[in-house]
Amino acid sequence: MPAEPAYVLYMPPPPQALMTANELLHVRIPEKRAELVRGKLVVREPAGLRHGRVAMDLARRLADHVDARGLGQVYAAETGFALARDPDTVRAPDIAFIRGNRLPDPEPTGFPELAPDLVVEVLSPGDRPGEVLESRRLALGRNQVCLGRRPDRPGRAGLS
Repeated sequence: MPAEPAYVLYMPPPPQALMTANELLHVRIPEKRAELVRGKLVVREPAGLRHGRVAMDLARRLADHVDARGLGQVYAAETGFALARDPDTVRAPDIAFIRGNRLPDPEPTGFPELAPDLVVEVLSPGDRPGEVLESRRLALGRNQVCLGRRPDRPGRAGLS
């Protein structure tokens, strides 16, 4: 007797659970940087030595300028900003600036729900300027994004 044909229904894989900004606050991945993009965890390697030096020098100069004029507040790398909800997006630029009249009061203990007025990203050797600029511009939705390029790499930095 011939066997009856087997019918297998296509069953898509279960959807990956989306993470929230509050859950990201409790994520600890040793020696990695984590951000959240549309509810999905994005894990990156930490920056290299030169990257850290360049970012720190730029942050110091910007903070000196901002402090001397009382313009607002400069934030260092690893400061996350909740840029979208449901699904959540939290990005942490190398340097961020918020104008004084936009500073949250009281200052939240978690991620503030605002986009910085200025974001500075120092490009690492493997970064492609166009991709970094576009991802940051889309995530921020507005305001300024500045990319810093190493002096030993040809090309130019971008401000958008």
